[in-house]
Amino acid sequence: MGDFVLLSGSAHPGLGASVAHVMKVRLGACAIDDRSDRDPRVHLYEDVRNKDVFIIQPAPPPVNEYLVELIALANAASRARARRVIAVVPYFGYTRSDQGTAVTRILRSCGIDQVLTLDPHLMEETLARAVRRTIGSDCVVVSPHDKAQRLAQCLGEILALPVVAIRGTHVIGDPADRPILLADDVLATGTTMVRAVETLIGAGARLDFTLVATHGLLLHEARENLDLPLIRQIIVTDSVAPQVIWPRLNIVTIAPLIANAIDRTVRFRPLAAA
Repeated sequence: MGDFVLLSGSAHPGLGASVAHVMKVRLGACAIDDRSDRDPRVHLYEDVRNKDVFIIQPAPPPVNEYLVELIALANAASRARARRVIAVVPYFGYTRSDQGTAVTRILRSCGIDQVLTLDPHLMEETLARAVRRTIGSDCVVVSPHDKAQRLAQCLGEILALPVVAIRGTHVIGDPADRPILLADDVLATGTTMVRAVETLIGAGARLDFTLVATHGLLLHEARENLDLPLIRQIIVTDSVAPQVIWPRLNIVTIAPLIANAIDRTVRFRPLAAA
């Protein structure tokens, strides 16, 4: 595997396999006896001595369990004399950015040398490429709440589409007789999206909705909530493993983005780690 080893925790092994495929390397072998244990036992079947170790582990619910597992994997790699341990966390299961920052500091204090997250703009560009093939030029982009405004604005700029916002029960802008691209950062149960759909229908939007989200948690109740004929498709990235799958769901991989981030980290290693 050369100068680095790629590992995956149990949060999303499919993403780890996809990154390994893109990088044309073998995914390192490891096993975790009990993920729910406060001190899970890790078996590392790779020679990581004097190598950079990248551990791919999103942190969806149950967040704490996956973070404990990540720390256990990192400790195992450190004890095996890895040169550096880098956590690749494409999704933090926290609602506030300051919480994610605090957890990053905790991970660094637990022996993880670096935490790699993805530039939100690169993920937005990835989503925009997937969306462009499926929507028309008469579509409008809508943010269902304030926190999604940045994503909606970015998609609007990339796709050259107007942007409409929902504030409570009010629609800022005119979606009348237009198909809708409804954009949110996280799609979990779908209840926020359904409320937005109802509000937009009341404002005269066409009964033609595409839903897009950076992180598709898609908890078990999501399919029941979102299984509406007027929702034509749902597009999410594979930053986390969705709990439900159905035909209208289109999952766009971010494996090339992660592979590029890992490659850059390996090639531009600080001199102190060489």
